[in-house]
Amino acid sequence: MNNRLFGWFYVYLLFLMPLCCGTVCTESAPSVADTILSQDLSLTLSRKDLIKAINFIEKIHGSKKEKGRWRYSEKKTKLPCVIEKCSAMKGYLIRELHQKDTVGSGWAKVVRRAIFYGRDPKIVVDCDSHHAGEREISVLRQLKGCPGIVPFLGSVKRKKKKHSIYLEYFPKGSLCDQLKQKAKFSKEEMIKVALDISSAVQMLHSKNLIYGDCHPGNILLRSQTETSIEAVLTDFGDTRDVESAKSAFPHRKPPEVLVQPLKEIDRHLTDVYAIGLVLYCVVWGKNTPWSELICRKTFKILSQQEKKACLSKIVSLYEEDKEQKIGSLENLAHSCFEQFQTTIFQMIHYDPKERPSVDELVGQFKSILNPEYATVTQEN
Repeated sequence: MNNRLFGWFYVYLLFLMPLCCGTVCTESAPSVADTILSQDLSLTLSRKDLIKAINFIEKIHGSKKEKGRWRYSEKKTKLPCVIEKCSAMKGYLIRELHQKDTVGSGWAKVVRRAIFYGRDPKIVVDCDSHHAGEREISVLRQLKGCPGIVPFLGSVKRKKKKHSIYLEYFPKGSLCDQLKQKAKFSKEEMIKVALDISSAVQMLHSKNLIYGDCHPGNILLRSQTETSIEAVLTDFGDTRDVESAKSAFPHRKPPEVLVQPLKEIDRHLTDVYAIGLVLYCVVWGKNTPWSELICRKTFKILSQQEKKACLSKIVSLYEEDKEQKIGSLENLAHSCFEQFQTTIFQMIHYDPKERPSVDELVGQFKSILNPEYATVTQEN
């Protein structure tokens, strides 16, 4: 009996005590380092230094000297990295030094890569948001776990209303990065990207939200399999509820802004127009011929008559471009990809009433990608 009690006590000491002392990860430092380094080959932090950083965290985690402190410099650790405690995510961030860890930036945001060490060690993206941070965090919480939305991991409030937003890292980068690199997408991949984006925007619309900033730089890509691609939306700093969106100026400026008051524009259809511009760029490798005609300055310096003239020019360019690229929309003998191209021109139509809803888009893209879906839908 005594031997049995001693045995259980030994198990307690061996397995439970480390947990009580605050161990953040049960795997060995070398195995964790190998897992993290395999996620992105462009990391400059060596395996040796990463293992040292992990061992340093394990040593200080839960100790008295670690309480009340949240940042350890390279001078303190004697490592080419900065270690920051992240209580909100229940772990630590390891930031590389002397390397280009910035993966993106915008008007009010800097996006950097960092290594998160906690229960689930991984590479993450740290968005240092100076504007609309609280609103974006609120949207990300609403959309947490939704397909087609970049996974939200947590956030930290900084000084002066600044926020750090932590998101899943996509080594493949954005659609904009791929287009700049002249990446070639198969027809199936193009349609899959279209379906993913439309489904994500459909999710937003179902929650009474307008995305408002759909462009290639806000679409992240990753490979699901060797032959399949997945696209997700990121950057929700301009996402608003339908009522709030009515007073905001659309980033992807549709032609109707030339002749309609802002509050009368259907923001659901401006999202559709923006998706169409992205897909146009993916399929034909360039922007629409009328993209440069619609800019914010146009609305400050042009008279109403000049705006109407600008719209007429857009209509003319649209019709010429449509005829050149896909011919007449009345031709019903389209292949699947020609149907896809036809749908893109419907999405970017100068008359918003001629554009399909995002619900219709999702159905069309599913039918094009999988003809069996169309058959089942018709039967139902």
